[in-house]
Amino acid sequence: MNKIVLEKLSSMSILYVEDDVLTHTVIANALSRYCHQLFSAYDGEEALMIHQTNPIDMYIVDISLPKMNGLSLIRHIRKDQKKVPIIITSAHTDQEYLLEALTYTLEHYLVKPFEFEILMDVIAQYIAKEYQLDNTLMIDEHTILDVTMKRLLIDNQPIALEPKEFACLELLCRNINKVLHYELIERYIYREEVMSRSAIRTLISNLNKKLAQKRIRNVSGEGYMFFMAQL
Repeated sequence: MNKIVLEKLSSMSILYVEDDVLTHTVIANALSRYCHQLFSAYDGEEALMIHQTNPIDMYIVDISLPKMNGLSLIRHIRKDQKKVPIIITSAHTDQEYLLEALTYTLEHYLVKPFEFEILMDVIAQYIAKEYQLDNTLMIDEHTILDVTMKRLLIDNQPIALEPKEFACLELLCRNINKVLHYELIERYIYREEVMSRSAIRTLISNLNKKLAQKRIRNVSGEGYMFFMAQL
């Protein structure tokens, strides 16, 4: 994470909402070292109260929360602030909630469990976009996804991507080695358009050809994942 991104992050107030105590403790402790002020809550009602009484620059919200679920909380946030960045976190079992959540103009979503570094990459991506800074995602030593310019580089050679191809590749690269369900990919990429599974298969096939290897794999009956061997 570059110096400018860290400086911008150090001025931000963030609300983190997660009911799992261990996850909450690990992420909150790490995140508090970087942002100006971290507000944290373990349930939706507590988070709503913090939202209503404090200026918040970014929200990180788990979908499954006690007292008030993440969707209800996001609805309240969006009534007050249309453009504030919201990152949601969820388990695979939250797919139905996730599909609705994607209609609320989210900054990103992360499938649990995830490493803190992945969350920081997503936050850095938002800051880079907001302040028009350079923002790249290194897939491997030969392959870079340039988020700012929305292009793929292989051995420093630009590979043309259609807008939907880029959106799909970025989504998968932010969740490497995790299965993303068909419906989730469809909603994220096509929004309100109705698309067939065959259209997604074609898109994935085209991406694998442009990547010059079959990085994106189908998990039968579930969805797709961007595969990278663990070192």
